[in-house]
Amino acid sequence: MLDKTLSPRVRGLYLLTAAATLAVGAFIGWAATRVPPVSEAGEFATRFLKGYAAITAGALGYVAVIYFVTFWRGVVTQRVRQRGWAGIGVVYVGLVGWLLAATAQALPEVIRDEVRIFGFVMMLFAAAAWARHRVALAETAVTEKLLEIELRLAEMGEAVARRPVPPA
Repeated sequence: MLDKTLSPRVRGLYLLTAAATLAVGAFIGWAATRVPPVSEAGEFATRFLKGYAAITAGALGYVAVIYFVTFWRGVVTQRVRQRGWAGIGVVYVGLVGWLLAATAQALPEVIRDEVRIFGFVMMLFAAAAWARHRVALAETAVTEKLLEIELRLAEMGEAVARRPVPPA
């Protein structure tokens, strides 16, 4: 019910954005394979950079898919748009938090615990954001249902108003 049809020009921009996003994601994924070996950069840096690049490339790939599907359908649906964008954001923050917590063991003891705690805080933030997102989706669904009920009531009121009044 809350759909927006896209013009041909806007559809083309969605396709262009999907291609550009996919190219950036592919470049980041390729660059992850070029990270220097452990002996040069340190174990934490190597693990973190490769993991972060992989997560980022995956997130950009998913964003490119969202753009391409929107281009292909030619319609932007509010609920689908909210679900896709918030989902990728929450998953991305959660995975980066997990990556920090998992790779913190390779850090010096002075900052190891702080990085691990920061990773857990990011995961908790992602969980709270996901819960808020689910509440927002439920609110959108309720709003759509109420709009449908309001439309039906208006149609029924018009039908009753058009009905001829029987003579008394």
